[in-house]
Amino acid sequence: MKRFLICLSLLCLAAQATPLQAKEYVYDVYFKRNLARLDTNYMTNKRVMEDLKSLIHNQKVDSIAVVSFASPEGEKNAALAAERSYQAESFVLWLQSQVLPIKIGEQSYTASWESLLPIVETDKNLPNRAELLQIIANNKSDKVINKKIRKVGKGNLMYYLDKNSFPYLRKSIITVYCPD
Repeated sequence: MKRFLICLSLLCLAAQATPLQAKEYVYDVYFKRNLARLDTNYMTNKRVMEDLKSLIHNQKVDSIAVVSFASPEGEKNAALAAERSYQAESFVLWLQSQVLPIKIGEQSYTASWESLLPIVETDKNLPNRAELLQIIANNKSDKVINKKIRKVGKGNLMYYLDKNSFPYLRKSIITVYCPD
């Protein structure tokens, strides 16, 4: 249900921001654990930010949507996701201030444990995969899932997820809509 509501919210945001005939450009920028500062040297951010800057300066842009997330294991994730959304939006506003005004919409969410599933399914090195999948499938509370996962493999599973999987959930998705 949570995933459905997130998808519905994203569709509503896109519908508000998207003209009927628009080309979409989607960029993911990533954040370090428990931080909302946009670090150009983290993961693929430098290339993505340069590409985004080039697009905004070289194309007619109708609108931009920013949707931000925090990984599910923390305790203040809603606030962190909101701050990440603000930081990504601020970067876009700074870029677009050098050109014409653009409509920008932003939203933020805490990533659900279910959003981790595509990463889990493709990571062949993930320890205790079957147990992790079972915990996520059999529990609805994020707190319960978090607590159970921390116990698997004496904490090794959570350590692995924190280093290898969660970084891909700590992000802002910036979608730029250009008239066709």
